[in-house]
Amino acid sequence: MPKRVLIVGGVAAGASAATKARREDEEAEICLFERGPYVSFANCGLPYYISGEINHMEDLLVVTPKRLEDRFNLQVFVNHAVRRVDPKKRQIYVEDLERGGIKTHSYDSLILAPGAYPIAPPFPGRDAPNFFMLRTIPDAEDLKKFIDEREPKRALIVGGGFIGLEALEAFTARGIGVTLVEMLPHVLPNMDPETTVHVEEEMSRMGAKIILGNGVKSFEKDSSGLIKKTILENGRRIACDLVLLSIGVRPDVKLAKESGVEMGATGAIKVNDRMETSVRGIFAAGDAVESLNLVTGKPGWFALAGPANQQGRVAGANAVGKDLRFRGTLGTFIVRIGKIVAAKTGLSEREAQTEGYDFITVLNHPMHHATYYPGAKTLHMKLVAEKGSGRVLGAQVVGEEGVDKRIDVLATAIFFGAKIGDLGDLNLAYAPPFGAARDPVNQAGLVGSHLISGEVEAYHPVRAKDQDGEDVVFLDVRTPKEWEKGTIPNALKIPVDELRKSLPEVKAKIRGRCVVPYCMEGYRSYIAYRMLKQKSVECVKNYAGGYLSYLSHRAVDIEE
Repeated sequence: MPKRVLIVGGVAAGASAATKARREDEEAEICLFERGPYVSFANCGLPYYISGEINHMEDLLVVTPKRLEDRFNLQVFVNHAVRRVDPKKRQIYVEDLERGGIKTHSYDSLILAPGAYPIAPPFPGRDAPNFFMLRTIPDAEDLKKFIDEREPKRALIVGGGFIGLEALEAFTARGIGVTLVEMLPHVLPNMDPETTVHVEEEMSRMGAKIILGNGVKSFEKDSSGLIKKTILENGRRIACDLVLLSIGVRPDVKLAKESGVEMGATGAIKVNDRMETSVRGIFAAGDAVESLNLVTGKPGWFALAGPANQQGRVAGANAVGKDLRFRGTLGTFIVRIGKIVAAKTGLSEREAQTEGYDFITVLNHPMHHATYYPGAKTLHMKLVAEKGSGRVLGAQVVGEEGVDKRIDVLATAIFFGAKIGDLGDLNLAYAPPFGAARDPVNQAGLVGSHLISGEVEAYHPVRAKDQDGEDVVFLDVRTPKEWEKGTIPNALKIPVDELRKSLPEVKAKIRGRCVVPYCMEGYRSYIAYRMLKQKSVECVKNYAGGYLSYLSHRAVDIEE
């Protein structure tokens, strides 16, 4: 008898599972149940529909029920909610949300792909018609209709994650002034402040107001029932014409729990590498499941489209008797805000600390292509590597150009277990419009290998005892023209090309303190470091990332 495979949920994981199952088994009976009106859509594209970059809602439809039926011979049921699973009878109970009534369907294999749902605390006043979330196409249509018809002037966004930042960009493009409130100390909480500060700087340049370390208490309505003010936890009131809540999502595990499926340590569905749950015959994939973190080797939860597609493919194949494996994920992501792109793969410094790694960090600020070729833009890069092994644990890249190329190279390197020194040896494509003979990834690898080997000791201002220099003597080895544009207060100023003949002056002024040379991004100060160490200066530290790192910690005036 042909296998009967039922799939709960469409979008990335469910649709991927259905089509893979069909490619592996032409005879199987495959049914997909989606509680919403669209079986597979690009929820990552919703903010760009709001901004007008994507003109038509239909462009967000990855695949339609008719395409799945015609091309893959699938039975697709939209607006159908699976209410219960009976694992003993291998049946599901499905409610038709349009016509009413509940029907039972039997299965040989069941794939759960219910996704995640947005976190929505019951704030007083959130029932107003100008309160929005942005997770589905109907959400986007409601928000776009409100903007088109009401022409709001002031928006308040709650949450500084992906959707919050992309919505800020969309609202700004529509001429709406934005205030963004984030409970944590910086936006994009999965990244580190040395990199997110450049995102915050761009948000400010776009005219947005940023309020960090504060949250929402309630909403205040006017006589028409619309939210007109948002009350923050510190009592501050923010005037607004619309509110977008985007404080994150949680795995939708209700159906799985009620079916007796075991949950993992993260609160998401526990699966093995075949995407099998604890209940025989039931698989799961997508935002509702936990995955192996490829860096730590521990379970993690990653609500990302890439892993969801991969997991769906594995679940679909195995549901019809194949044996595919999902190896895990690095949590790689990328997001655009205005002219700036921010990306991350693997662990941040904070995450490496939490996991107990002994690590070094690399900060560098290279140009995205050859400096002599017009249009070179600065990249801000941070890498984390394990001290003992040199294994790269994570990377973050922020800049206007070339971010996607570098983060993908770094994600690939981490996936295959590269050490920091390996990055310096990578043979990457070079022509002046695209990169440099020593690519930014190569540069980061060389800096990291120097730190791992002990050839260089770095000074990190965010971890220093005193960021203003009382315990150290800063040495600016740039040129006088560069000094005119700004220096660290009270720094000695000696160009690197004059440092050798000025060594007696340096030794006299440091008086037993530690000298920290710096240039614009770290290369000239590295030369100064090596020179001073070999000239018997006992304590020398190279300023990690140079003057650009110094500026990064003072780039934006954020409201508290």
